[in-house]
Order: sequence, then structure tokens, then C-alpha cells
Amino acid sequence: MTDFSNAPGAAEYRERRERARAISRQRYHDYLAAAFDLHGAASPGDLAGVALNTLTGWRYVDSGDPCSCACHPRLPESDLHDYGFACTCAQTPEERGGAWRNWIEANREFWDSPEGRRIKAAELAEEAELESWLATQRGVIVLSHGGFAPEVWRGEVDGHSFFFRERHGEWRIELDMRPRGHFAKAVVSVARPASSTARTASWTKAM
Repeated sequence: MTDFSNAPGAAEYRERRERARAISRQRYHDYLAAAFDLHGAASPGDLAGVALNTLTGWRYVDSGDPCSCACHPRLPESDLHDYGFACTCAQTPEERGGAWRNWIEANREFWDSPEGRRIKAAELAEEAELESWLATQRGVIVLSHGGFAPEVWRGEVDGHSFFFRERHGEWRIELDMRPRGHFAKAVVSVARPASSTARTASWTKAM
């Protein structure tokens, strides 16, 4: 593990982060206080509902659609760590170490199980299929691929570099990225299929 705590600019970054946290905490405190007063909430249940709606219910003023910008507080969108109630931050160092050892052992047992071996065999078959397909594709080079969350591919098509990243249904494709010091988004589109899963794709190019 690399320690960047003493890197140039690290202290200034920490100061800016703490200053921003203090400001945002005061802003949200005032925002909640005004919302409680406006709604006249009296019971704890009502008060909690007002608080959650006020903090996490940000919507576009014109369409009413939920805003997904990370600048707003949000509720967990998965059951990871029991929706946050079993996060490792609430565990002692001994509990975290025990959980890690249990995970390592469970992971080893799974990959040694019939199901784990079946998955490994399927992955090997998929890799062989990919290699066979690439052998017939002139101009297509896959430099690296793999991963689960995210899945990342790098390569070239007819001399044009590409980078593909998929995580939680969001796709990002970058074409002809070159280290020229600055980049700009060229196209951003969002496709919402009939299924409940929304996929987002964005393309960027070097300037």
C-alpha cells in the first residue's frame, strides 16, 4: 500500500476537504431545520420521513425526475453491508480481521466446489471462444480484459485505441484517447430499455 498522506498538496487537500465538510454540514443543518419548521412535523416517524425526503429526495424542478448527481446525499442503492448498517466502520479491528479471514476461507471453498469449478471451466471456454473470434478479426487487438465490478477492456480497432468499462449496468467507452493534457466529452447518451435496468453509455475523445 502506498501512503500519499505526505505527498505535495496532501495537507492542503485535507484542509479543503474538512472545510467543505464543515460548510456542507452547516448548510444541511439549516436546510433540515427550515424543512422541519415548514412541515410542522411532531412525531418521530413523521420527523424521520421529512428528514429522509429532505436530504435524499432531490428532483429536477422542471420534470420532477430524481436527480442522481453525487453532490446530493443519497440512500444506499444495494444491500451492501446490510444497507450500511453492517459496514466495517462499525466493527473493531478484531472483528474486521475475523470477517476477512472468513471471507478468504469461504472464497477458497467456493472455487473448490463443483459450482466454482463449473464457473472456471465456463470462463476458460469463453476465453478460448474469444481468442478464436479475434483470430478472424483483422485489425482488432485486445490488450487486456476482465474484471467483474468493473469489467474493463483495452485494445485497438483498425489502429484506433478503445477503453471499455462496465459497472452496475453503466457502460463507458472511450475512443482514441491520447495523453495530450486535456480531454472533452464529445457525446453522452442515456438509453432506458423496457426492462428495469437502465444502461448509460458515454464516449469521449482527445482534443
